[in-house]
Amino acid sequence: MLREQEKLNARLVRDGRIEDHIDFLQSRKVCAMLQVTGSAKVVLNDRQETKAELLLEGGQILVFRHDHLSFSYEGLTSDSGMPSCIQTWILSTGYSAELQAAVGNLAEADLAMGVMSGPLSPVNPKTGKTVSVMAVDCMLAGNGVSPEQYWSMLSVGTDGCRHLSSLRWDSGPYFEADKDMALGKYYSNHGGFVMEEYLMGFDSGFFGVTESQALLMDPIQRNSLEVGYSILLKAGWNRHRLRDANIGVYLGNCGTDWGTVKNPAQLLAGSSEGILENLASQSAHVTSTRLSYTFGMRGPISSSDTACSSSLVATGSAHNAMRPVDPGQGKATCCGVEHALVLGTNALLGPYSWIGLCGPKMLSVKGRCFTFDYGADGFGRGEGTSGLFAEVTHKEPVERLAIFCGTCVNQDGRSASMTAPHGPSQQECIRASLKEANVTPTDIRVAELHGTGTALGDPIEVGALRGVMKDRSSPIVKTSAKSNLAHGEANAGMAGLVKCVMMLSHSCVAPNVHFYSLNPHLDLNGYPCQISGEMLELGTTSGYAGVSSFGFGGTNARADIWGKARVGMRKIHKLDLNMLENVYVRCPKCLGGMEWKSGCAEPSRRPKGQGYGRQRASCVRDEFDSYEFCSLCYEGSYAYGSPPPAEEPLPATGKLYIKGTWTAFSKFEEMTEKDGAFHFQLRLGETRCERFYVALDKKEDQAIFPWHPSGEADVRVKGPCKMEPGHYFFIDGRDEEWPEGSLVSVIAWFEGEQKRKIIWQRQVEEGGPREMPSFQHSYQVLGSLTQMKMIPMKATRGLRNVFEYSTRFGLQSYETFQFVRDNDRDQTIYPARTMPKSTSVPVRGPDAAGSKNFFAVSGRQGERLQLRLEVADGHVVVSAIVSSATRTWHSQEGRNRRRYYVAGNWAERGILMSQDSENPDRYWAKMTMASRSGRAEFQIWMDEDPHRALFPEAPNSSSGGCMLAGPGVSDNKFVIDGYAGTSFEICLDLKSSHKWRTVTWTKLPDQVALW
Repeated sequence: MLREQEKLNARLVRDGRIEDHIDFLQSRKVCAMLQVTGSAKVVLNDRQETKAELLLEGGQILVFRHDHLSFSYEGLTSDSGMPSCIQTWILSTGYSAELQAAVGNLAEADLAMGVMSGPLSPVNPKTGKTVSVMAVDCMLAGNGVSPEQYWSMLSVGTDGCRHLSSLRWDSGPYFEADKDMALGKYYSNHGGFVMEEYLMGFDSGFFGVTESQALLMDPIQRNSLEVGYSILLKAGWNRHRLRDANIGVYLGNCGTDWGTVKNPAQLLAGSSEGILENLASQSAHVTSTRLSYTFGMRGPISSSDTACSSSLVATGSAHNAMRPVDPGQGKATCCGVEHALVLGTNALLGPYSWIGLCGPKMLSVKGRCFTFDYGADGFGRGEGTSGLFAEVTHKEPVERLAIFCGTCVNQDGRSASMTAPHGPSQQECIRASLKEANVTPTDIRVAELHGTGTALGDPIEVGALRGVMKDRSSPIVKTSAKSNLAHGEANAGMAGLVKCVMMLSHSCVAPNVHFYSLNPHLDLNGYPCQISGEMLELGTTSGYAGVSSFGFGGTNARADIWGKARVGMRKIHKLDLNMLENVYVRCPKCLGGMEWKSGCAEPSRRPKGQGYGRQRASCVRDEFDSYEFCSLCYEGSYAYGSPPPAEEPLPATGKLYIKGTWTAFSKFEEMTEKDGAFHFQLRLGETRCERFYVALDKKEDQAIFPWHPSGEADVRVKGPCKMEPGHYFFIDGRDEEWPEGSLVSVIAWFEGEQKRKIIWQRQVEEGGPREMPSFQHSYQVLGSLTQMKMIPMKATRGLRNVFEYSTRFGLQSYETFQFVRDNDRDQTIYPARTMPKSTSVPVRGPDAAGSKNFFAVSGRQGERLQLRLEVADGHVVVSAIVSSATRTWHSQEGRNRRRYYVAGNWAERGILMSQDSENPDRYWAKMTMASRSGRAEFQIWMDEDPHRALFPEAPNSSSGGCMLAGPGVSDNKFVIDGYAGTSFEICLDLKSSHKWRTVTWTKLPDQVALW
């Protein structure tokens, strides 16, 4: 007979047995029982406790749905002995989720990912932010035309240098093999050359460049476009997303001989505009500009030319612009950049610079860099383009390759000569970078040296590093990519930085090529360091690496990064959830957080970690009840335990204050307490929509706001805790046609510990609103005509809520613009489609979804342009007035104002969804599977705009299998599987009570022809 069920206790909670039990309850589907010997009585029970008794004989199998039926089993004894039974289950995959963020101490997240040896993530302790390297790419000698091929070349010690190809120029008139006889000629005809098909090949059509322009364009401009876009694409930025993106471009470039290659007559041929374009194609300063121009990026641009340190100086400029600002610290002019593309580029295109460097005998006869070696006789020249994409992050991004810890740029000043290296200045540069990184010299495991292989430069650089790094317990490993690639000049520092990223990702140090006997001028006595011609293993899962570059004009640069192993035997693993204190998912009903196993509601203030591992599930719901909803939304009972209180009670003496857009968030207003609730009344403004939040005693760190940015009334209330940007309660009177001036009551309940709720409702006044809001809102214009700065508009005298702005057309034949309410980018007014050619395109907003959409108007240079904005009773009118014509756009009101399109691999431009006449919050569209693979992917676009896409939180989501995210840009898509020719109906239900089922689809019945 089945023994009595095991009692649940605290030990089972601590050991995770209750979680295992919940997993089983949620995943069980079908149970099968084979009675082997004897017989047994089985009693099946459904949810209503209806019983069915069955006699199971030997050899019989009982199969039933265990997710709908429970059972009891009693074996019947007989003369043949004790009965025996075999039992098995068919289980579903259970609950699936995708990690979106690791919140808290990132160092603890490192431990949870297996960083067991080596330093943990260096995070700014005041801001919690880091500058992360998200993607790298390169086009280098030795066929290093991708990070993977670059590492393959480095790891086996490849000599990437070769003989000068005749495809570049005829070396006969310029080359003299005898170094002492090479007067006015060059004696070195080897170097680190990129393969000519990569250097000169270019898809001009993809980048919007004509073939004639491409023929005249400096190859480093073409290479920067190719490598730059490849890096951006790897970081998740396609060309559609790049338009108007605030991405800075920082380039290290000291020019090429391209101007001596092309015939000047070619540059001066054609029209005046063509000549200007031809001259721009030769300019080194246009290279960074061309990247932003081609892809429409609007971030800052910087081009650095400090000779050999150019690309690392550009890296320092980017890091300085992205460096997180401490709380309370004022932002500098250059701050505010959160994304940056950093490149270094160089190309060897003509003989004259070779002749110039051979004159003072600076080049190696063999055309290579013999770094650290006895045979060092000068440097070899190299070329290539490499770069990285950096981003300011405050979470643990899965795609992160490394973290910028510190950078520094300084100058030798007046040293022995302009071109002579200066050891003390190099030491100061290294120390300053380490100080910013907040690491000690002993933390640096790998040093990527400038290492040109010159008799003067290498000993000074090694001596400078020794002066900083000598006091250490473990040796520092020294290496240089120039031994593989030769001296890439403007690209040298970036090639070394990409190499450092790869070395930390593999937890290995690449060998030095051409290293046979130590240079006798290098003093390493008593200095713990390693210089090896073989691959070395770091022995840790994470570490710091630093790269140095020194320009021959005296400009020194340094960068230090941190990274962890991603490949190889020391690679980190996926996040171990058992090492986290708590794991939360979002409740699909109230959108608040809940513990992912037991469904217990997440408190507004997370409990401080105790260091005992993950908090285990401690309560079990009734057997057939679901764990989809949180404990606050769950209405059933518990078979074991009970959820802890979700929130702490509010202090009895505290007062509640409200702040909202009706006063432009300018002041707190006290809420009145009555009958156990707090009340406040406001007048709906001219846009018919308002946002607000509540705070205890006017304290921002005691704010009360919705868990989800949508701010709807059914979203769970969070707080009091620190305010989260963008999380406001949202009163939208446009759907219900509440007129401007409507009296709206906001009511907040905080009874008990689990009944917090904030609602709002219109107070109907006889004869309509009795008064209009008294607060005077302001509007600003933003666009190309204001250089993307918010410029105030003037209120028209005598007219309510009418604003104007006058200007003149600039050099372009058109200007773009949008409007902002009260300097708040979350209240942007924009067109449904960007740059609309027709005035039938409706006006949208105010909201934050269309920040990339701009109105556009054409005119002659210097012609007067007047913009007019009218906002009254929720209706927005935008007028652009020029001397020749007036263009006017209008908004739409009510629930019918929305337009949604299904955009998939069968309809890239989108199919308009039909609005349900009975349920205006429901939209649907039909599609027929056209792909032979039986797979269709799609998103839902607002107004055919890919920048305002609605998409699943996790990729490849099935029907009703994931919450909806957006509007925004993402590669996540819904996936429909079916046979070719099968029809489906896709449904978007904006008011679905179960948020996983906001987007669903069903297979339509097959069409049967009747003859």
